[in-house]
Amino acid sequence: MTSPLPGTLGLVAGNGRFPFVFAEAARARGVSVAAVALREETDPDLERHVDRMEWFHVGQLSAMIDYLKSAGCKEAIMAGQLRLRLIFEDWETLMADPLVLDLLSRVSDRRGDNVLASVADIFESHGIHLLESTLLLEDQVARPGNLSRRAPTAEEEEEIAFGWKIAKTLAGLLIGQTVAVKRRAVVAVEAVEGTDACIRRAGELAGEGVVLVKVSKPDQDLRFDIPVVGIETVRALAEAKAAVLVIEAGRTLILDRAQVLEIAEEKGIAIVARSDEGKAAGKAE
Repeated sequence: MTSPLPGTLGLVAGNGRFPFVFAEAARARGVSVAAVALREETDPDLERHVDRMEWFHVGQLSAMIDYLKSAGCKEAIMAGQLRLRLIFEDWETLMADPLVLDLLSRVSDRRGDNVLASVADIFESHGIHLLESTLLLEDQVARPGNLSRRAPTAEEEEEIAFGWKIAKTLAGLLIGQTVAVKRRAVVAVEAVEGTDACIRRAGELAGEGVVLVKVSKPDQDLRFDIPVVGIETVRALAEAKAAVLVIEAGRTLILDRAQVLEIAEEKGIAIVARSDEGKAAGKAE
């Protein structure tokens, strides 16, 4: 990173481990964090890991921006999953915020990318620059190669090549970014339910030996939408008795990497990071 780190960063915190990992990395670098906690999403325990935190309805954009400015933030990141249906559930709260009216006028549909891109534009226009969510976490971005000790078998490599093409096609159509395959058949595709639910469904439908492929979209906006795998992902794979997890190198975060690989080793799951061409580069460092 060439530019100096700001003294205080804003954190728009969704659910899951991602906000905690970012907060821990920021603290280790001496960067203060002012967190926007979202009702029904953010884990309350995050407050112990940041310098300050306030709670908001997911549609209170004006209040969020005012809070971040009062904390001295000119830059922020988004981390964690967000159930966008929450934006449209409390219309009374939403309609009280003029910036939400601006948001609704900007989006042509309610796809997650469109909504979050519009949110990012609104933050930018009001003086809060959204940075890529990999900030401070560059060491947790997957490098190409076999991440686990166990490499895929020749048969699994064929499944990976098949699944990679399917996953990339689906991601390009904005349907989902994860596909589960077995014996050259697609057994599950991720939609709005998320990766872990897709894994569990694949295990129920196809049984032991599923190969899971998770990729990025062609124009993935890393400010709010980087693919993430972590402990819950590998636990779901273990529960489904899956054989292989394939992720996209350079465009996927592995949170709690040591624990993820420990569980994978114990359960015999191969984890591989591949380039867009679908080729690993040997054992990752």
